[in-house]
Amino acid sequence: GQYATRINGSYLFHSVPYYKKNVKTVETVEYNKLGSQASLGCVRLTVADAKWIYDNCRIGTKVVINDKKQLEKPLYLPIKISTENKSGWDPTDPDKRNPYYPNISVKSDNAVIPLGSDFEPLSCVEVSSPVSTEEELQETLTVKGKVNTMKSGKYTLTYSVKDPRTELTTIKKITFTVSAP
Repeated sequence: GQYATRINGSYLFHSVPYYKKNVKTVETVEYNKLGSQASLGCVRLTVADAKWIYDNCRIGTKVVINDKKQLEKPLYLPIKISTENKSGWDPTDPDKRNPYYPNISVKSDNAVIPLGSDFEPLSCVEVSSPVSTEEELQETLTVKGKVNTMKSGKYTLTYSVKDPRTELTTIKKITFTVSAP
């Protein structure tokens, strides 16, 4: 697993196990067991949660183990991943090569803006993700920068989208050209 942090003795917080020392080989069957007992004492987590503990909890941080059988539901929806290949990426892994990052792309007919036209920067891009719907992603889509449609030229806007299920964020700069039709 990634980001192992000792609780006590041989008990650890760590990510779901991997088949190899390779971020693309998470045991998908084990990943899909998150939220249920699947260990002899360690606390298995998503990579994002294990990394947060690893980065933010100092040695000596008090850990309280609760013996209640019913735990509260997590704040986010669990992500089920394909077990067809038996291994793959943890969808929450912040590694920039992770294919679960959301995507931002310009709709095909919006790269060139006619001089003097109306321009709505959020409606000219599409967002997608392997685990979230376009509607869920649209709620987190933001843009910085301005386009003056009354003046010919190139304008660069910075778009950002955060996938609500993986917590992964993509930032992309897109250049638009304002020109006479």
